[in-house]
Amino acid sequence: MRGREPMIERGKYALERGKWAVERGNYAEAVGSLSEAVRANPSYADLRNYLALALHFTGRSQEAVDQFREALAINPRYTEVHVNLALVLSDLGRLDEARACFEQAAEAEGRPRDGRLTRSARAQLANRHAELGEAYAAHGRPTEAIDQYRRALVLEPGYHDIRTRLGRAYLESGRPTLAVSEFGKVLAEKPDHLAALVGLGLAHLRNGDEPQARAVWTRCRELAPDDPAVRLYLQRCSAAEASAPMTGPLPQP
Repeated sequence: MRGREPMIERGKYALERGKWAVERGNYAEAVGSLSEAVRANPSYADLRNYLALALHFTGRSQEAVDQFREALAINPRYTEVHVNLALVLSDLGRLDEARACFEQAAEAEGRPRDGRLTRSARAQLANRHAELGEAYAAHGRPTEAIDQYRRALVLEPGYHDIRTRLGRAYLESGRPTLAVSEFGKVLAEKPDHLAALVGLGLAHLRNGDEPQARAVWTRCRELAPDDPAVRLYLQRCSAAEASAPMTGPLPQP
């Protein structure tokens, strides 16, 4: 980054409060704290990056774009900001600008000679898509979440936790058969992946296969005998539920 004055104490505290709020999804609170931090420390790209994320998740995406661009004016090689800006522009439907930002992210990271993204760049892009997917899922938008998780997995198909989130999003959108497929891909490589097993049991139950769901959750209990979600699912997995699949929000394993 370019030369800058040390961050003043008030800005440090505001940054920590803002980051804490962003990580917990309290985006409106984060906007207030991070705006204060930026006013006190206008030359810090990190602050503007976090502020932009908070603005985007409160629906103020154009303001977020402006803050990302301010951050890049301070540090043009800040790969994470290029990636975040690209994702926000993509959400806004400004696809040509988004592609240009992805290209700039690759250049900032250091593109291999064959033109492909570096391993690090792919990982960063995949994680940003996953974070957007989580945000959509938290706001009850499973279809948009599915789109972001699938984009992440195109970049990094071996990210089992993201594939598990995709499976749960398929469940939330009423597509248990697709959920079974995604959980199965995870379990083929990691047979003891507890979250995927729990999700697989839910998918079987919603497909009307109560015995298979019970078998999967019994395996979960062997792996995590004290897990409250597993105990709950086994209690709910009764013969009556075979003819009346569960509905409603999914408890988190």
